[in-house]
Amino acid sequence: MPSCCPAESTKPAFIGIFGAIVGGFAVSAVFFLLSFSSITAPALPFPVVVTTTTNLSALSTTAQPETMYNRPIWRPPARGSRMPSPRAFRLTRDMVRARARDGVIVVTFGNYAFMDFILTWVRHLTGLGVDNLLVGAMDTKLLRQLYLTGVPVFDMGSRMVTEDVGWGSPTFHKMGREKVLLINELLPFGYELLMCDTDMVWLKNPLPYLARYPSADLLTSSDQVIPTVTDDSLENWREVTGAYNIGIFHWRPTEPAKRLAKDWKDLVISDDKIWDQNAFNDLVHKVFGQPVQGEDELVYSYDGKLKLGVLPASIFCSGHTYFVQGMHQQLRLEPYAVHTTFQYAGTEGKRHRLREAMHFFDQPSYYDSPVTRPRVCRKVGSLLSAVRDDVEGIVKSKFAGLVDQVTALSTDTLELKTDLRKLMVDVTKLFQTQGGPSAMKASELLTSDSKRYNIGDDAWQGAPKFQKLKILTFDGSENVFPWLTRVDQFFEGQGTPEQGKVWLASYQLAGHTVLWYHNCKISHNAPSWSVFLERITHRFEPKIRNTQLGTIKNLQQTDTADEYEEKFLTLMCSVKDSLSSTRWSCSWLASTIPSGRIHNTHTHTTQSL
Repeated sequence: MPSCCPAESTKPAFIGIFGAIVGGFAVSAVFFLLSFSSITAPALPFPVVVTTTTNLSALSTTAQPETMYNRPIWRPPARGSRMPSPRAFRLTRDMVRARARDGVIVVTFGNYAFMDFILTWVRHLTGLGVDNLLVGAMDTKLLRQLYLTGVPVFDMGSRMVTEDVGWGSPTFHKMGREKVLLINELLPFGYELLMCDTDMVWLKNPLPYLARYPSADLLTSSDQVIPTVTDDSLENWREVTGAYNIGIFHWRPTEPAKRLAKDWKDLVISDDKIWDQNAFNDLVHKVFGQPVQGEDELVYSYDGKLKLGVLPASIFCSGHTYFVQGMHQQLRLEPYAVHTTFQYAGTEGKRHRLREAMHFFDQPSYYDSPVTRPRVCRKVGSLLSAVRDDVEGIVKSKFAGLVDQVTALSTDTLELKTDLRKLMVDVTKLFQTQGGPSAMKASELLTSDSKRYNIGDDAWQGAPKFQKLKILTFDGSENVFPWLTRVDQFFEGQGTPEQGKVWLASYQLAGHTVLWYHNCKISHNAPSWSVFLERITHRFEPKIRNTQLGTIKNLQQTDTADEYEEKFLTLMCSVKDSLSSTRWSCSWLASTIPSGRIHNTHTHTTQSL
């Protein structure tokens, strides 16, 4: 019998609709929670710094689908996602293309022992707005950690140990060979390569600087500690004496650079004991010394076709030029990089150096070590406070007027300097109005305390000169007489006293003549000017074999005596003027004539003179 209540017939349908709605809400809530958990990123080792640098290439990259290759740095993968297969971390052209900007890729590599150095290296670059970088992992532990941290990483396939290998060890040299292999693998991709060691940090974006030298095949850093330039230009390669350092160098994918990389690889593979940096320096200097026309800062090297430039050590700093010399501060330059070379204590010393300079980024836990303040009882605290007050009172009473005295002395000194400057200006004007120093006696213008030279007991007081005279140095390789003539002219023009001549002349000696003068002083105990002239003339006068008399000395009789005499007299006529100024006598000339012709020849010689 059918029900008479219509509401009871619709109850099952209503319950089904209500259940579907509740189920939809439940599914939506679960989906929302899963989505929220997947975008929650793990804590980063360092806070991300947002820079104002706009990279057009980066903007174009963000429009592409995001992959593990082009994901923004410091953005880790989604939580709960699986680790990609090892094949995905292989170094490929597509990986480099995804990370490169304006045709440039910046690369470093290392093992897990250097992870904190690597994170510091990446942190500095991203802080400068440089994200076109890749890190090569030499072990799987580092590969996994960098990937989970959000650092673009590739597998070098080295299967290296995770511990610090130590400088100079066989494993260290193996890491060097891995660098050479990596360069040979990257250059064929067609991108400029800025290769760096992990024990360096970037302080300024280097890419605009490297772009200033587009024709250079290779720009390398060096171990130079003496600046050859005082601005930010490349080093003067002619004056660089330090080894080229391969911790920072920039390669362009040119044919000469590729040939150098290949020869370098063959050389380090052929001998596992050779240091990769020594091999690089040997190859670069095979052909070296021809400047590039129109670009004097570059030099042809290696095969005579590779154009090489040396990055200035004042701004692409080594550990010595940055931490010890402070060369960038002396030259008032902004450093681009610091490489922790010239460093004791190995890796720990490098880390400490960077921490001292506040260039190293540590985990927050490094700064969270608990510090306890020692408890001091109130009585001891009161006693210390009383002692401090007593000491302050004693110091104030003893040195109350010292500050005022020092201030007054400084003021008097400043006034004295001002008066002295005015006096010098007046003296200069007086010289100019009176016709120069030669028109006045020195004693009328200079006080007795003004000594131009202070040599010996009697100090010479001369009039000041308005033009600086110079003496050329003498190293003993040329005739000594022209140099002595210049010295005499200098002494005459300066009015040099006799007792000051030896010192001034000896100061201009160079090369092995310095050693000669040292021996001369020992044997003569500060020789006089006349003894000095005699000694230096005797030691460095032209040898007889280098003069026209030497030609006569070496004349040999090859025919009759009459013909020999004719040749002799002909030569004598050409040197008769020089004979009068030499110390060689006719008796010596007679010794060059065969016996039997001496008397006759001597007669003709005397007549010709």
